[in-house]
Amino acid sequence: MLSERDIIDVIKRSLGAPSSFEDAEELKGGAVCTTDMVLDFDDFPKGTKPYYKGWTAVCSSVSDLAAAGAKPLGVVASWAIPRRMGRREIAEIARGMRDCAKAAKTRVIGGDVNESERLILCTAAAGDKRRASRSGAKPGDIIAVTGRLGASAAGWLALKKGLRGHTAVKNKFMKPPVRINEMQKIVGYVDAATDLSDGLLIGIYNICEESRCGAEITGVPIDNGVEAVARALRKTPFDLACIGSDYELLLAIPKQKIAEAKKRTRLYEIGVFTKGKGVRMNGKVLQRRGFQHFQ
Repeated sequence: MLSERDIIDVIKRSLGAPSSFEDAEELKGGAVCTTDMVLDFDDFPKGTKPYYKGWTAVCSSVSDLAAAGAKPLGVVASWAIPRRMGRREIAEIARGMRDCAKAAKTRVIGGDVNESERLILCTAAAGDKRRASRSGAKPGDIIAVTGRLGASAAGWLALKKGLRGHTAVKNKFMKPPVRINEMQKIVGYVDAATDLSDGLLIGIYNICEESRCGAEITGVPIDNGVEAVARALRKTPFDLACIGSDYELLLAIPKQKIAEAKKRTRLYEIGVFTKGKGVRMNGKVLQRRGFQHFQ
């Protein structure tokens, strides 16, 4: 079976697409566009409330705009809906979409509806222009993140495995943060950026590969409640930080600018970009891993 990266490579080559092929790419004229998809049978454990499905559907797209440093212009949403779904559930999904878009200072302005055996929500978001990409990191840049990690994966696993309690991490999974405002406060200080929807290591590797550099992780800020879930599942908090769905931003910021950037928004320093290739922590090379389809 082809991996997700293999499939993307086939699509890129067949389309004659740009080598970067980032989650958010520029249109003619400079505007930025991105799209993302969430599936009821993949992204949401049984029992996830409809409101949070709508929130996450929009968050997945506007998070890519945040990483590009773009100000959102609008969101469109395509719905593939099971015939049995009722008015109340549809309305709740729409309210979640509306509220997430509002948090990103934009609106859901249109879309399409079709029929499916299970719910699929596909959103596309447009932004004014790119102010950051994955390709600008330099050796010596500080690696920073906009929040503590691991809670969303911990919440997803707790719901999936039927673990009782763990309310805080379950809430983090169901309503991930929107970091548009945070990025706009510091985008002038940022050399490179990506979001962490696919996990910490995939995010770092994406920047390293596009920027042709390496990275050294010195520490990872773990969110409250993550350790308890990790212990219950015989994993480490770092494992959960690498699974994804946190929707925090991973940033490369020059050392001389990090202090000023931290005055403008909360940031956690987790390491430094280096010369060479690969990602290391405690002297060991870490392999690229995280959330990938077709595994």
